Amino acid sequence: MQQVSVYSIYKYKGIKEIYNELIYRSLDKILADEKSVRQTQVIAWYSAIGGSGKTGLGLGFSSCLSNNHRKVLYINAESIQAFGYYLKNHSVMPTDGFRAIRSDENHIYGNIRPYIRREGFWYIPPFQATLEALNLDYSIYSRLIQGAKESGDYDYIIVDIEAGYSTEKMELLKLADKVLIVLLPDPISLYKTEFVTKNLDLRDSEKYLFICNRYRKENSLQNKFSIQEYVEDTETPMENIEQLANRKGIQKLAYMFS
Repeated sequence: MQQVSVYSIYKYKGIKEIYNELIYRSLDKILADEKSVRQTQVIAWYSAIGGSGKTGLGLGFSSCLSNNHRKVLYINAESIQAFGYYLKNHSVMPTDGFRAIRSDENHIYGNIRPYIRREGFWYIPPFQATLEALNLDYSIYSRLIQGAKESGDYDYIIVDIEAGYSTEKMELLKLADKVLIVLLPDPISLYKTEFVTKNLDLRDSEKYLFICNRYRKENSLQNKFSIQEYVEDTETPMENIEQLANRKGIQKLAYMFS
C-alpha cells in the first residue's frame, strides 16, 4: 500500500502562502523520489586512436553535466594522465593517496575518497607516473568504479579510457552503461575505429554512441558509423574547463543525458 503524506494547513494562512507551501513540499517529494529511483550511470569515453581529443571532450562533458546540476565523478584511466593541464589545480595525487589505494584494494573508493577534488565536477587527481612505476595493477580502476557506483554519491561516473585495444580496456567498457566512441573525420581514424569495433558487440546500439570530433563540413567523410553528435573544429586553443564546456556539440550531448 502506498504511503500517503498528510500536511496540516492552518485556516488563517493566505492563499499565496498555502500555494507556495504545497508547491515546495511537492517539489521536495519529487526530488526525494527521483533520488531513490535514479541509479548511477557509468559513461566511458573511448577512442581507437590517440590524439582524438577524447580527454578534452570527456572533461567538457563532465563540466556540462555538473552545470546541469548533476553530481559527476571523472576518472582518468590513461597511462600518462595530463588532464591536469585544463584544471585550476595542476597538482597530482599526493603520496598518501597512493598509500590509501594500496592499503586495501577491495575498498579503494572509500580509502581514496578524502583525496577526491572538485572543480564543478569531482575528479580523481592525476597520477604522477604510470601504474607500473607506482606498483599498481590496472584492475584498481574497475574496483574504483564499482565502489563509487555502489556508494550512490554520484549521478554519473565518467571514465576516460586510454586509446587502443587491450583486454583491460575492454573490461572497463563492459562496466559502462554507455560508451562514447570518439573518431576524427580522416581515413586513418575511421580505419582504426572499424578495426577496434570488430571486437565490440555493436548490436547494442543504445550502449555505443559515436562522436565525431574536430568536424569540418568540407572534410566530411562517408563512414559506416551512425554519428550521434558532431563537435565542430575550432581555431581557438582549448586551455581550460570553461572553454571545453562551452562547445555546442558537447553541450548538446550533455543535455541528452541530463
